[in-house]
Amino acid sequence: EKSITLVRKEEAVPEEVAAEERGGYYALFIGNSEYQHWRDLDTPRYDVESVSRILQDGYNFTIRKIMVDSSHKDILKALNEQRNQVAPGDSLLIYYSGHGVLHKGKGYWVPADGYLDDPAKWIPNVDINRALRRIPARHVIVVADSCYSGTLAQEKFVLREQKDAFRRSRTAMSAGSGDEVVLEPVLAEGEKDN
Repeated sequence: EKSITLVRKEEAVPEEVAAEERGGYYALFIGNSEYQHWRDLDTPRYDVESVSRILQDGYNFTIRKIMVDSSHKDILKALNEQRNQVAPGDSLLIYYSGHGVLHKGKGYWVPADGYLDDPAKWIPNVDINRALRRIPARHVIVVADSCYSGTLAQEKFVLREQKDAFRRSRTAMSAGSGDEVVLEPVLAEGEKDN
């Protein structure tokens, strides 16, 4: 009988990093289902409520905020507030579910008050990335469930100092690539959408 043993090679960690205590796990949820100017979506509200319960109950995450049908102003405010709500040793998950749009090769999140043909109230990836760079958490992951959410991963998460690149991480997980429309789930006849 053969067996395989996997050995994980640990990289040397600078003393100041090893000495840091592991911080808490926090999450911010944004789910836009009802839009003022766009077609409403069936699942974002359910998605943020379900995933937040799983992270809180099963993984001891502290839920900072669950935002439903939020405006441009409120989403940017919540992203920027994270600077003062997490510490350097913490981990933060930001979950966005809602419309996304690709305009002139750039990706955007569409808040509940976003206009159809006017990007003035859309949230560009560059603004999202700027907010992520300012968050002091050691690890930040963005889960984006929207059309064209892959464009967020195409943006560079540039950290302030070179030494930060070793100590901090910024990761984006998207529902599709930069040029894909994400489809809503199709329910079988008789199934109820939650």
